[in-house]
Amino acid sequence: MFALVILSIIYLLWSRYRKLIRSVSRTDNKILEMEKDLKLNELLNNMDKRLSILEAVFLIKKNKKGMEFDPRILMIIILLILLYLFLKSAGYLP
Repeated sequence: MFALVILSIIYLLWSRYRKLIRSVSRTDNKILEMEKDLKLNELLNNMDKRLSILEAVFLIKKNKKGMEFDPRILMIIILLILLYLFLKSAGYLP
């Protein structure tokens, strides 16, 4: 009878120990999965940042049309050239 009580106590302790071990292993697996998800999320965030930087650079290059002249400056230059030619032909300039 005494042996039966000791065996049942050992069995209960062993079954409880197995449940705890299984719980710990499941928790470890969940932690590993979460770490993988975090690494994947970090990778995606980095890719998103890089993509947004590339889009910004592309938009800047797309909107840049090169060197543009102000039409007023062009007209002033033409008028100065014409004034110089007129003054030269009138004899006021050598």
